[in-house]
Amino acid sequence: VDSQKIRTGSLAAPYVGMKFMPTGGINPGNVRTYLESDVILACGGSWMVKKDLIQSGQFDEIRQMTADAVALVREVRGSQEK
Repeated sequence: VDSQKIRTGSLAAPYVGMKFMPTGGINPGNVRTYLESDVILACGGSWMVKKDLIQSGQFDEIRQMTADAVALVREVRGSQEK
């Protein structure tokens, strides 16, 4: 599926009220664009938990990358915490 069509909503046009959760090709450089689209419910991405980081025990790096992603979601979408 063309990610540009998802982000712009043209793919979603026939699916009124439907939200999408892209998982392929998501990275720190484009995740904000996805999150800013009202047709995107959530994004998945493996950039935060790379195999080489796990194998080399760089769990602090994984933790930081994950925290950065959470901070970006909160910045774009606002906090959902109660």
